[in-house]
Amino acid sequence: MQRKIALYEEFPPMCRYCKKIRDDQQGERGKGSWYSLEEYFNKAKEVRISHSCCPDCYTEQLKNLGSDRNKPSSS
Repeated sequence: MQRKIALYEEFPPMCRYCKKIRDDQQGERGKGSWYSLEEYFNKAKEVRISHSCCPDCYTEQLKNLGSDRNKPSSS
């Protein structure tokens, strides 16, 4: 049972909507500060994040750009 508890404590809580992560390392469990993914990895893990675009999102963004160009200008 202790092994299961320890395993679950390794997973930081993440907001399902905005994807911020709560850092409970500094204080009482459940009362930590919330950070963006980038902030959390930089602060807690000393890892810097580089932004990029995966192939699926790239394709979707190209579609969005194309649909924006087909809209009539309002000026």
